[in-house]
Order: sequence, then structure tokens, then C-alpha cells
Amino acid sequence: YDDLDWRDDDAIAAAIYYQHRWSSVSLALRQEYFDDGNSGVYGYDQANVSTLTLTYAVSKNNSLRCEATYAESVNPVFKKDHQPEKVQYGLALQYLMRF
Repeated sequence: YDDLDWRDDDAIAAAIYYQHRWSSVSLALRQEYFDDGNSGVYGYDQANVSTLTLTYAVSKNNSLRCEATYAESVNPVFKKDHQPEKVQYGLALQYLMRF
């Protein structure tokens, strides 16, 4: 599209992951960064996402996991109550079964 010629195609993303494990419990921290240059919906956007995960191994093939996420963006790209927001929180409780 001619009206979008000003946008570039450059984007960068990076993630760092750290996990510490004690016998049946592990704690993980994941930090993610995204910068879309000028190719995003708003022309420029940058986001940081932090996730903390606590996992308990119930048995060899079953785990219980609690995960909390915090995301922040330069522009309001998240939706809350039908309104754009710059910050988003998430909490998940998961039960994992391996077959």
C-alpha cells in the first residue's frame, strides 16, 4: 500500500529464561522484549513481558503450575473492558499431564 511506505520492516525480539529446580518444585522467570520499529499498527511499539512460574511435580507425569504475567507496552495495545490499555496482567493455574 502506498500510504504505508513510511513503515519499515525491522523488528527485534529477545527473551531470557531462568529456572531453578528443587526436587519436586521449580521456579522460573522469563523476560521478553519486543520492538517492531515502524511496522506496527501504531507506527511504533515496544513491549516488555515478565512471567513468573511456580511448578510442583505431583508425580513423574503430572505437574501443577501457577503462572503470573505482567505486560507493558508503549502504546495501548491490550484490551480491558473494551478499552485500550498499556498494561496487562495475567494469572493462570494449570494442571499438566504427560502421556
